[in-house]
Amino acid sequence: MMQKTGELTALQWLAPSMARDGLIKNGDWVLPAAEEAGGLFADEQLRLPAQFLAVLDRFALDYISQAPVIVVAASHGKKFTKRNDRVDVGKRFVSECRAGMKLAELLKGYGLAPQLRALSGQALRDGQHNLLAALSAVVPASTLAQAIPKSPDEQNSWLLGLESWRHHMFRHFRNANILLPWAAANIRSDEARTSASDVADFAGYAARTQTTFDQGWTFAQALAASRRWHDELAIRPPLHEASCPDWRTPIDYAPLPLAIQFDGFAFHALNTREALYEEGARMHHCVRLYSDKVASGASRIYSVRRDGKRVATLELVRTRRARAATPRYEMTQLKGPHNAAPSVETAKATAAFIAAVCPATAAIRGKLATDDPRGARVREALRTRLGDDMYSSWFRPLDFEAFDGKALCVSFPVKFLRNWVQSHYLDTLLECCAASFAGLEEVDIVVRPTSPLMPRRPWRLDER
Repeated sequence: MMQKTGELTALQWLAPSMARDGLIKNGDWVLPAAEEAGGLFADEQLRLPAQFLAVLDRFALDYISQAPVIVVAASHGKKFTKRNDRVDVGKRFVSECRAGMKLAELLKGYGLAPQLRALSGQALRDGQHNLLAALSAVVPASTLAQAIPKSPDEQNSWLLGLESWRHHMFRHFRNANILLPWAAANIRSDEARTSASDVADFAGYAARTQTTFDQGWTFAQALAASRRWHDELAIRPPLHEASCPDWRTPIDYAPLPLAIQFDGFAFHALNTREALYEEGARMHHCVRLYSDKVASGASRIYSVRRDGKRVATLELVRTRRARAATPRYEMTQLKGPHNAAPSVETAKATAAFIAAVCPATAAIRGKLATDDPRGARVREALRTRLGDDMYSSWFRPLDFEAFDGKALCVSFPVKFLRNWVQSHYLDTLLECCAASFAGLEEVDIVVRPTSPLMPRRPWRLDER
């Protein structure tokens, strides 16, 4: 039955297990349904879930083609490399297909508004379930129906803009859904998407202080009001802030530097509330409002300067748990004066700065030689514990990329292998690596040729 290669490789691997669980049977419709379902999606992370659902029942493809969002909802929080997840997802979907459930009812069962059926699979991305659920729960049906753009490209831009809006609102105001109905109706263009965070600052502050944000505004009107607010904020005297006892108290930025230069640009840590206020006043944006985040250690903000002139403001946010010995940071914002986009030269220098000073990127400085004996010892330990057949099936393509004394980066050639190892052999891999790499705290598993500078997520020894 499953004889084709390419995109169906992962499904081929899963087919025997699916057959034993009664989730898949032979039929001349199976392969065409899987191929058609996978082709509906541009995001390869959604293709396997789409193919999996499509082969469960003859009528499954009808639901998927009419409402691709079903795939995002059905696969949310599930790993199809795990048998229990496959069975849970499969049995539920099969029962709904065989019951002949109406599409609108099926969508509601997954917590989705029927209006979201208009979204093309080409516009959807893995990980958007929370956004889609929020749109379904918060945005009125009539508003949502009118807000969804027509073309896949426009839909993709719309979804990215709303993700940016919710991300900004949650990070800075702890409520991702502030004014989401207004955002859904107005963030529709690429220009609106790129300026969404600027308006979100203004809208979130208005919601928190119960001041005016006119929901009848167009995006252009809201952006103009946001810019006026930023300008007013920049010249407003810091009466309350300056009275704080820690107005000039230095904030410890360790292990990040207080001042450093890259490619002709100087990066100055804004490590006091006063420095943050001054940066906002000079750059005409609202960075002064982030002083509590900086004081708590959740954020680190730098003034980027060239020839003594301020050209951009950089925000780094902490990505590791507060109790971790070494915090990690990643860039969340880089803004020029009046929240304008920075120059290409500024962006390149900032990238060099982040690569050099953020602990998350330290592994590149510990690039491993191909003949490093520690890697050979890990391979031998894996072979001994798992046997030749299991080792050859899953770990022969394993490469050791870098080790900085704490974090080890390893890679696999394809995502399916990486995901399978993470799901089924993570404990074994961590134990074998810890025995050979002294001081190891975590293992980052990436896909070649992904750079070890930016692993998706570290797997720590204390998370087993």
